Amino acid sequence: MRRRAALAAALAVVSLAAHARAWGCAGHQTIAYLAWARMTPPARAEVNRILAAHPIARYGCREPAGAPWIVRVADWADAVRTRETEPWHFANLPLTAARGHGALARACRGDCIVTALARFERKPRNVAALRYIIHLVGDAHQPLHASDHGDEGGNCVRTVLPGGRRGELHADWDTAMLTPLLRGGGPAGLARRLEQRFGGRDAGGTGNLADWLWQSHALAVQYAYGPLHPAYGCVRRPLRLSRAYVRQAQAVIERQLDRAGWRLAELLDRLYASPR
Repeated sequence: MRRRAALAAALAVVSLAAHARAWGCAGHQTIAYLAWARMTPPARAEVNRILAAHPIARYGCREPAGAPWIVRVADWADAVRTRETEPWHFANLPLTAARGHGALARACRGDCIVTALARFERKPRNVAALRYIIHLVGDAHQPLHASDHGDEGGNCVRTVLPGGRRGELHADWDTAMLTPLLRGGGPAGLARRLEQRFGGRDAGGTGNLADWLWQSHALAVQYAYGPLHPAYGCVRRPLRLSRAYVRQAQAVIERQLDRAGWRLAELLDRLYASPR
């Protein structure tokens, strides 16, 4: 009985680790680099003051040498995730959901990224709130954090990437298809390339969190799930992702990282440009 309980606890930990880890360390650091470059000097000074006053211990992500504090804490919210905080990272919008407040409210029964980010924006001088804001804006731009097909946001859809690597759809979008984009400079280098290519031009204005989630949802419908036509629910027989699928997904990932960086900068400017 004791062994069964221990196994259940271990599986629960694995489930938490697998779910809601949008973009991984490198993706969140890329977004933070983009935001830092675009923020106004007063906002940068205030954000840096708050974060530097409460330094964190190393938490698993590799810290780029000389990175600003916003980059160093970008994935902290995943490292401290618990059963209570896990729903703060996503909104389980069904693939068939029609855009509107009603669908978002149903997806956020109890707690979700919408209610969590609203809470943190109300207390921006709290250092934990600031760390969550930095992280959750990035989460909102990962398409599989704004969609669900009865499959835990793609966490139980097994896949095979070109080359034979096995994984799950959610993790593919989080890290596996992002990793090749990091060649030639890591997160800082990718941020520079995205700035040169897009420069926030594709952010479409700052909008609000609901707009960002619905945009991510539409991308999930069209690009994450659309080409695969998976059955509803968990998919145990691996789906083979084509090279064309990966190329298109990487194009979406690049645009979403750039949008997230631009929108995070705009939000931090609004919250922190005037020290209180």
